[in-house]
Amino acid sequence: MDLDKKSPKRYERLGFDDRFVTNLDGYIESIAKNRSNATTTPGRISDAARAIPYEYEALLKGLWLGERPSDAATFAPEFIFSVYEYCLGQWQTQISLRRSQPPNVDEWRASILWDVQIRHAFMWGAATQGWESLRKISAFLTPDIRPDPSENDRSLYIAIGQYLRDEPVGGISQQLESVAAGRRKGPRLMAEAMLAIIRREQATFDNVHLAVLKHWKSRDWRLDWGLCPEGSFLYHLARRDGLTCSVHPGYEDHIVVL
Repeated sequence: MDLDKKSPKRYERLGFDDRFVTNLDGYIESIAKNRSNATTTPGRISDAARAIPYEYEALLKGLWLGERPSDAATFAPEFIFSVYEYCLGQWQTQISLRRSQPPNVDEWRASILWDVQIRHAFMWGAATQGWESLRKISAFLTPDIRPDPSENDRSLYIAIGQYLRDEPVGGISQQLESVAAGRRKGPRLMAEAMLAIIRREQATFDNVHLAVLKHWKSRDWRLDWGLCPEGSFLYHLARRDGLTCSVHPGYEDHIVVL
């Protein structure tokens, strides 16, 4: 047995090369530069507002793939705050979506692409137990947001937002049941998993959580750099709310546990 042989890192186990985990300091420098541009150069506010959450997201994914969980836990709250800024913060009052017209908060909410940022903010917030931060972000999830990529996705995340804000579960369950009856498999499975958490149905949750992971893995999971946002969020939410949740065999590298 070769005792000097190193075990492969997570990025190697998932088939990625080391460019995903090297030069991560470059993301930190770019985030600082974009923040400076947004503060000092009015014409660059729009670009900076959109770039910062994506740069944090890439940084966190690189830290996860490089097996640096403590560093990921350090930067995760900063990423979540950047998503809050993007969705609900100062940008919506400073950025005009139409030339020669003043900023319009209602247009901002109805126009911005929110789904990627929200998915990953929920994953990292849950993994770091940042439930109060997610509660604040969830204030963005109301019926006037853009239906992207579909109406079912919007309805699903509106219901999840209501649940994170501790709103009455009766209306939330009704909305989730409507999503669970829809045609798109991803939102349907997420809605079923959320209903199992609300109803504290352990066996149902175990089965549906695995189905969520399998559906995600059957698609182009490499676009998420091997991290499953929905599966990770459900894992931590279920545990928070009293269910027993283990990482299913074969998905250890895909569920973010810090």
